[in-house]
Amino acid sequence: IIIHRDRDCLTDEELNIYTDCFTGEGIYVFIPEYCDLEGYFCSSNHIQTLYPMLTETVVEEVLTAVLHNRYDKLLEKLVNSRIDFLKKNGTGINAGEIAVFCRRKLNEYPMQCANRKILLSGLNEELRIRVGHNINLKTQSEGIICSPLANIKDEIDKG
Repeated sequence: IIIHRDRDCLTDEELNIYTDCFTGEGIYVFIPEYCDLEGYFCSSNHIQTLYPMLTETVVEEVLTAVLHNRYDKLLEKLVNSRIDFLKKNGTGINAGEIAVFCRRKLNEYPMQCANRKILLSGLNEELRIRVGHNINLKTQSEGIICSPLANIKDEIDKG
C-alpha cells in the first residue's frame, strides 16, 4: 500500500509526524519532492524533454521569471494554506510568524514550496511565447524523475 500526501505547506517535522502514523509491513508513504504532484510537470528536466529546442539556460530563465512574476500570488497561497492547515489541527494562529515562515521558505526553496497550479499557469504562458505555439506540460515524459517513488519501488523489490 502506498499512501500519498502532498508536501503543501508542512514542515519536515509535520511530515515526519504524518509519516510515522503509517507503519507496518508493506505500507509506504509517498511525499513528493515538490509542493504537490504537479511539481513534476514544472521540473526543468521535464520541460526540456518535451521541448528540446529550449536550452537548459532558457528553461531556468523561464522558471526564474515565472517565480518572480508570480511571487505575490505564490506567497499568498502558501500563507493561506499554512493558516488552513494550522486551523484544521487546532494550532494557534500567529499571522506574523506564519508570514515570516512562508516568505523564508518560498525564498529558500521556491521549487519545493511554490503552488504548482499557479506555477504551471505562468509556465504555460511564458513557454508558449518561447516555443511559438500552445504547449502541454501535463503530459508524460522521460524527464519526470520521482526519486521518492523510485525509492519505494526499490524497497518493494528488495522485499
